[in-house]
Amino acid sequence: MHSSGSLADAPLHSPPDRKAAPYIFHGQTTSLCEICLATVPAKVIIEDERVYYLKRCRSHGVQKTLISDDLAYWRSQKDWLKPGDRPLHTQTRTEAGCPFDCGLCPTTNSIAASRSSRSTRRAIWLAQSALPMPRTCMAGISRSR
Repeated sequence: MHSSGSLADAPLHSPPDRKAAPYIFHGQTTSLCEICLATVPAKVIIEDERVYYLKRCRSHGVQKTLISDDLAYWRSQKDWLKPGDRPLHTQTRTEAGCPFDCGLCPTTNSIAASRSSRSTRRAIWLAQSALPMPRTCMAGISRSR
């Protein structure tokens, strides 16, 4: 029997069985290790109507961080995204880089505004409790709720 070498003549194999992940992969970003604060790659995942960062630090392994406990609200916030812009006047110098230099530094690429929301309050609390920032960085933001 003569083989023409085409793909049509190749034997058919069924794909290997796969196990579905327990989450939906939404995207990728960069985050911080919760222990050493090194920058690490992170998957943005959706699981049980919540949004998490799934990240892996070379030194401290896999970490799963809750970003939002309200998937509908988190998705709706994407309607407010806009291109980043730079401030006309900076307040601080860039010394250690993001996220350690807090304030309107020369590398800022976002708007200087805040919203009143559960996720913003949680993010501020996490920043105040986890990142080694000078107290003056979060000026005007109360540490209580």
